[in-house]
Amino acid sequence: MKRILLIGLGKIAYEYDFPRRTNQDFLTHVYWANKVGSEVILGIDDKKDRCKAFTKVTGISSSVFLEEGLRSNPDIIIISCSAKSHLSVMRKLSALQFRVESLVIEKPIGLNYLQAKEILEMARSISPRIYVNFTREFSTGKKALYSDIREQPSSATVFYGRDLLENGCHYIRLALNFFPLSSKLPSIVVSESSTSLPTFQVTFESTKIDVISIDNQTRFFQITAKSDSEISVIQNNSWYTYSARTRKIEINQIKLEAFGDGMKGLHSELIENKLTESEISKSLDLALYTSYINSCALGEILSESDAINS
Repeated sequence: MKRILLIGLGKIAYEYDFPRRTNQDFLTHVYWANKVGSEVILGIDDKKDRCKAFTKVTGISSSVFLEEGLRSNPDIIIISCSAKSHLSVMRKLSALQFRVESLVIEKPIGLNYLQAKEILEMARSISPRIYVNFTREFSTGKKALYSDIREQPSSATVFYGRDLLENGCHYIRLALNFFPLSSKLPSIVVSESSTSLPTFQVTFESTKIDVISIDNQTRFFQITAKSDSEISVIQNNSWYTYSARTRKIEINQIKLEAFGDGMKGLHSELIENKLTESEISKSLDLALYTSYINSCALGEILSESDAINS
């Protein structure tokens, strides 16, 4: 049994599932940790009222003091507080020189690229196994998609709601699994838009991503690789369509809202340590890519050299 310290007692920690949901799409760390045979031994939050509510609802002890959590000798730390708090929590953990078997950080890892970079540098001193929780990466839906599409696609269009930092990053992560990436940060071009959200282009060595604003609620990616070929099979799914003739994928996140099985998959990985070092490394690289792309879209980083030299 793995002992889990949960830092941040909000929705993804437990609130989505308590009181008990009426469907089977359970979403939270507390629910799935218990289901796969782990144990949340303590919840930490800097707000006393959240601690009190967490303990009342779940029956799990809580504290406002991070040091108390570390004294409980956890195997796994899950950072599930808001993204704006990730950097301060990681600085405290790093200063305490505490090490654990596995460390999970909710996405987005930071509010911008520079925060994400600092967080991951500190994370490597805390644990050899670092997971950034792009939950859908652990879902059966994702595995089915990868199983169906066995050749290199030429392009993908991804429709998604809400903003790039909180939600769109899932689909950068999802779609980029199909396309070659370089070890270098991509170049970014940001152009004017008729909405408050920018239109911009991200170019890797062999992959181009156009991120386009539709309105304040919905945006989409057009992802294109340089290769192409002709095959004559069409795969259809409730949330994606793939034409093997044109080698184009269309992914609609509105039909992929459920990700409870993804959270189950994450906790199963944590208890069994199944991810390889290369898979973990790829996940961290892509977490940095998504934070970098978001920073550029917001005008926070103007060039690759600015990011590298900072």
